[in-house]
Amino acid sequence: MKKQTLLPLLAALIALPLHAQAVKESDLTPEEKTLLNAVRTKAGADASVKQATEVVRTTKIEVISKADPTLQPFANKIYPPVALSVSALPAGEMAKWNAANGKLGSDPAIWKAAEALTAMRIEAIVKIDPSLEPLAKKIYIAPAMPLATLTPDEKTKWDAAVKASGSDPALKQANETLKTTRNEVMLKIDPNVKPILDKLYPPAPAQ
Repeated sequence: MKKQTLLPLLAALIALPLHAQAVKESDLTPEEKTLLNAVRTKAGADASVKQATEVVRTTKIEVISKADPTLQPFANKIYPPVALSVSALPAGEMAKWNAANGKLGSDPAIWKAAEALTAMRIEAIVKIDPSLEPLAKKIYIAPAMPLATLTPDEKTKWDAAVKASGSDPALKQANETLKTTRNEVMLKIDPNVKPILDKLYPPAPAQ
């Protein structure tokens, strides 16, 4: 082999990596991506992974704040801590939390704020693309209005109307359809639930 040919070949061999090159996630097969995401999600719930993730977050904030102290307030908001899962709380704390959190739904101020946020989201989407308004109103739905927001007079009239609606044939039929449909779906998911459903909804006696 000529020297002129040998030298470029040797140079190429020297330049070869000593270990396999990392593959980008975008180059994975769909099956590999699905498996990776599933495993990664489970790993994210591990205490040691959470702790390591928190160290990365706080270190990022420290580094950015040292580079420019005026950015610290933004860094804390751009890199917020991961929300603690309620299911991870000790039983005593979870019970106290659920009791307090359950009362938020009846707070008129909380409901009004949530309703305002829903309206803002719909408005923002419509500004970008007006044709999406019907869809936005189906996707962004305000939480149920708590009865506590009604005046005493409104509450009295509401209760009377709800009581009267209980005898409406159309509503009775709709409720019956819902019960039947839900039970059928539950039985498809797990047939072992049938004895329980039979206890909750015994068949009407033969006439």
